[in-house]
Amino acid sequence: GERRSRTRVAFDALEALSDICGALGDFSAALQHGDRAVALLDRPAAEVQWPALDRLRRRGLLCFSLGHAAFAAGDGDCSGDGVAGGPPEATCYDKRRLGYWRQAAEAMMQHRGDPASEGHILHEVGMLLADRAAGDEAAIDEAAELLSSAAARLGRARRVALAGSGAAPARALEPRDEVRGLRLLRREMAC
Repeated sequence: GERRSRTRVAFDALEALSDICGALGDFSAALQHGDRAVALLDRPAAEVQWPALDRLRRRGLLCFSLGHAAFAAGDGDCSGDGVAGGPPEATCYDKRRLGYWRQAAEAMMQHRGDPASEGHILHEVGMLLADRAAGDEAAIDEAAELLSSAAARLGRARRVALAGSGAAPARALEPRDEVRGLRLLRREMAC
């Protein structure tokens, strides 16, 4: 009905406005409009009237963009913090970026239909966590898990792309390769 279509139109308009503000360098406005768009995705499914997978993908991509806007916003005033989630020594924009990217990663992991975007987002979040871990065992474990998931998703995307091109399929990672990689990551992050 009319109410459902207005919600979708409002989301599209807010998402576009967020992108435009970000492109013009007004990252505070980009974050404000993006937060409002994300809030629309939290409305009941009957009101938004998008298939669940579409909502997850839109949330994942929008939150990923908002994470970049929070990073570009720098260390200015963070009044009205949106999503939190970083270590205490991080700036408020680092916390917001990490929070947005965690939302993006979670949405894309639930979506499972776009392995390239999902892998890219998981990689970004894992690298941000790895940079901020500084001996925090839980953060190191989370970063390692996200980076492992990213590698698996990107590998899947590569195999799908190769299959579509007619090239020979790529070798899948053996479980011991992943374990070895996680051990190396933990060792490097502990230094």
